Amino acid sequence: FLLGKPQPALEDINMDIVRLIQETHREKENARINTLRNTTIGEIAARQIAFSPETPGHIIIDYLRSMQEPLDVIIVEDNQPVGILNHNIFYQQLTTIYGMSVYSNRPIRLLMNHNPLVVDYTESIEDASQQALNRQTHHTYDAIIVVKDNKYYGTVTIKKLLEITTKLEVSQARHANPLTGLPGNNVIESMMAHYINNFK
Repeated sequence: FLLGKPQPALEDINMDIVRLIQETHREKENARINTLRNTTIGEIAARQIAFSPETPGHIIIDYLRSMQEPLDVIIVEDNQPVGILNHNIFYQQLTTIYGMSVYSNRPIRLLMNHNPLVVDYTESIEDASQQALNRQTHHTYDAIIVVKDNKYYGTVTIKKLLEITTKLEVSQARHANPLTGLPGNNVIESMMAHYINNFK
């Protein structure tokens, strides 16, 4: 009887009732356990300094040495990602004969990957993960570059991506019915709240 008394024909739900239901579920919606599955790649991206393709190698060497944990080097031009330099590959080139003398004063565009994985801020983690896995083997561990409004925004390392996807899988498993493997109450309530709040 909350939605309405029995009638011979279906009637539209009173919007005051809809608003009441939406308000009741708002707190649950805000505290949903499964929010990770709706997280976009941009939400876990880290802001990272980027360099011009013409930056000499010695600047990159100093940059990597200043970090506790070296990251891949992002190369942009006019705020657009144009390449990525895997820090391990860069170091490998420096250790070759004459590598230091050759590359320390030459532009990093000579060593960068000209076709990095670039995804939009709104891309889902699942889709971004699949794209990362589909890359050529020698680029599998390159960071993912994130753009927002068609401009460079930040990066997501493969380590970070694995951490997040693992948490997602654990969360889904925790709230699945142990007998059927189907979504449990928390997941069902999450979806109910989603549809209620988006009711028009």
